[in-house]
Amino acid sequence: ACAARRAGEERTYPRLPPRPVARPVFKAALLVARGAGAAAEILARRRPEGGKDSTGRLAGMWGFPEARLEAPEDAAAEREGARELRRILGPGCRPQGPLPRLRHRITVYAIQVLPLRYHAPARARPRPAAAAEGWRWVPTAELEGLPLASAERRLLAAWRRAGAP
Repeated sequence: ACAARRAGEERTYPRLPPRPVARPVFKAALLVARGAGAAAEILARRRPEGGKDSTGRLAGMWGFPEARLEAPEDAAAEREGARELRRILGPGCRPQGPLPRLRHRITVYAIQVLPLRYHAPARARPRPAAAAEGWRWVPTAELEGLPLASAERRLLAAWRRAGAP
């Protein structure tokens, strides 16, 4: 029979190591749309699966533009988000306001995301360097069929609840 049960300690096994302290990560997620209704599209890319630009556990999944932040400040998120959008699309995107913050955890990272909505002009195209990174316009009707991480699915749901185009 079991030695732990004889000793009355069966509920204390297995003894697991303490969970590592979560490292905080702050970022702005940029939900950029162009068009409206059935013709609406959102800016996204498939994350690389190998090489120096690979994104580990999220490799091969689709994602939205994001900007890393030093702290969870709205002003910093808006500034860094606008900078990243200029890098990808150039000028011309109009802010549409934030969505509620999203919190999730991946391995040892406690991630806080401030989702920011933008509307891009109909003529907006990813700049050549950004297009080479895989950024493209995806029809919103196709998003459900793409492999999205759970955090991206939650962002998409919040965006739709807020009246996505």
